[in-house]
Amino acid sequence: MGITGTTPTATNNTVETRPGHHVIAVLLALCAFALGYVMMELDAFTASFPAGSGTSGSSRSQSRHDQCGTVCEIRRTSRLEHFDGRDLLNRQDLKKQLEDAKSRLIDRIKIDYGEYFDKMFVSPKDGSYIPLLPYGNQSLPLLKRKLMIKVLKTQQELQKVESNVNGCDCTHLDDEFIPTRRQRKLQTGVKNSHSSDAALIESTFTKYVWATGGHSAAAGHGNLYNESYTAFMERDLKDVFGSIGIEFEGRNYAMGGTGSAPEFTMCWEEILGRDVDFFSWDFGMTDVSTSWRLFIYAYRGLLSPGRPAFYAKWSYERLKHQMRMLTELGFPVFYSDDDMEKERKELIPETTTLGTKEIEALPPYMKYFKCGGATEKGDCDNEHKYSTPCFNQREGMASWHPGYKLHALWGHSMALYLMQTLISAVDDLVSLESESHEALLSRLEAEENRHYDQLLKKDPLNEELRQNLDTKVGYNFDKLPPLDPPVDWYALFLTGKSICHTVRLPSEIRYKGFLTNSKKTGGPSVYGEETFDMGLEVEEAKADENPETTKDLQLVWDANHPQRKRQCPLVIAPDSKDYYFTQHGDGWRNFVIPNAATRAAYDYNPNVMKGIVIFVLFGCDWGNCPEYMLTAKDLCEGKKLDIKINNIPVTNLTDIGNGAILAVHENGITFPQGSTGGYNLEFHVNEPKYYTKLSSVIVF
Repeated sequence: MGITGTTPTATNNTVETRPGHHVIAVLLALCAFALGYVMMELDAFTASFPAGSGTSGSSRSQSRHDQCGTVCEIRRTSRLEHFDGRDLLNRQDLKKQLEDAKSRLIDRIKIDYGEYFDKMFVSPKDGSYIPLLPYGNQSLPLLKRKLMIKVLKTQQELQKVESNVNGCDCTHLDDEFIPTRRQRKLQTGVKNSHSSDAALIESTFTKYVWATGGHSAAAGHGNLYNESYTAFMERDLKDVFGSIGIEFEGRNYAMGGTGSAPEFTMCWEEILGRDVDFFSWDFGMTDVSTSWRLFIYAYRGLLSPGRPAFYAKWSYERLKHQMRMLTELGFPVFYSDDDMEKERKELIPETTTLGTKEIEALPPYMKYFKCGGATEKGDCDNEHKYSTPCFNQREGMASWHPGYKLHALWGHSMALYLMQTLISAVDDLVSLESESHEALLSRLEAEENRHYDQLLKKDPLNEELRQNLDTKVGYNFDKLPPLDPPVDWYALFLTGKSICHTVRLPSEIRYKGFLTNSKKTGGPSVYGEETFDMGLEVEEAKADENPETTKDLQLVWDANHPQRKRQCPLVIAPDSKDYYFTQHGDGWRNFVIPNAATRAAYDYNPNVMKGIVIFVLFGCDWGNCPEYMLTAKDLCEGKKLDIKINNIPVTNLTDIGNGAILAVHENGITFPQGSTGGYNLEFHVNEPKYYTKLSSVIVF
């Protein structure tokens, strides 16, 4: 214990009296008194603080017990209030939470669809939500197991948080631990000092990520960004997943005028992320003649660290062989039932046969939805197809782009299916209540790991796949000279480790600051309000020419692009095409891949890199490039651009198809690593007036 607050007694020692000695004695007495008072107050303070140290004894232990009881009572009350009186560590309560969230979601959707809800979203055959279906017998069980693991990990994270609330373990509570009324009265001051911290409840503990890959229709062009089907799905599932402590994130990273190759495939993790749980392919228009690109896109995504499930949104008949092969390898694959989609569209009321009063009596999302037998066509096009905010500021209101009603139909369908699968997964957890949380999570993760270990041992490149990749992907490897040793390009593109620096938006590598090694982060934004690193405006970059100095290759954006001239306070289409820029007169410009941020973010391992370097140029709209912009043909046929990689001159650039350009030097196509295990690229434009726009650099 500390010194008590009494005044020290005098001693019998004789003290020689000198001038000022009595003053010193008084000061010493005052100091002793003050020290005693401070120690007494410190004792009281540590007794009221649960994490106090330097004290011992049963009274202190009891005080801490009482204090933690108060803190945990506050914590439990806040938790129960936040989660509707239910305990997220209880599996039965999880089920109740989800059932309530389901009711809320259906009620919200019915506001827009009314009596047409069942016709639009429920199968008359078995009551399931349409039109998503699992391919084969494995896909749904694999998805459910992944969801069960996600739920159990959420509970695990919740336990971690609750095990240290102001130094108190509030995970397990019982009536004996909760303070009595008298104890609460005695600890009023303590409660007031800690209640605000204890009452702060985290609403989510893990994240479930859906990522959409696709072209302009998937991006939602013609609509507002928050009117894409991904946005509708995210809004629906925020409450559903959030009701059991999981944050649902829908990443609509589709890009206008873009196929699934080469960038989406080669830069899969850099664009969509490494934490994806479910991703989609919606490149039906841009991959129409190269449909086997889907296999490479899906395979690389399915092998990403999140071990996601895969959804092919369109054209089942055209894609069924790719999906069959993916499921035979052991992946969870889902698709849209084209027949179901057709059947439900037939149930949409035909506007042209109804009078004005009948039309106005329809639910909001059924009005002017189908005209002349087709959705969003004829009289249902234009002002009925798109919403009104910033109507005149939008581009992409094309006949082949769906309006917000179709996006809503698809987004709600996807949300309802995933919601019901989550509920089913929790039902399975409830049926396994006899198995402890730790044992069940360990068992499911072991099953998952064994499954993927077996999956990775399978060679995807059988004869059937190679034949289809040769004719329906769009790469032209026959243009390459004989290589020694030869390169199995499809094996490289399917399973080869790569690092990508892409300027494409939207993408995780841009939003998280990895590309520019920056602390600035953000997300899809209104133009001019971005918080992530945008680089330089192109006119500023052009004015920065100086042939006497070597500088970094500059990331630029164009203020004169039509997308950036929109005067709208809402996000419309964040997929603007930025690029790396260099021009004649700039001298040599440097580019280092990977940088410090991408090394860390993507677990870069120089030991598995082959040193094969691929460039992707900025894509011109409809192939119409400005006069002095260097094209793939310019690069491959002339000497208008010099490139060095780790000080080795690139002697040839070969277009291998799909916009991918391979760097070649006099001794082959593999470039040795630099001293740091990376690659330093240098660019020099030789021809006056010319410039280059580079979209991505990929190293395998």
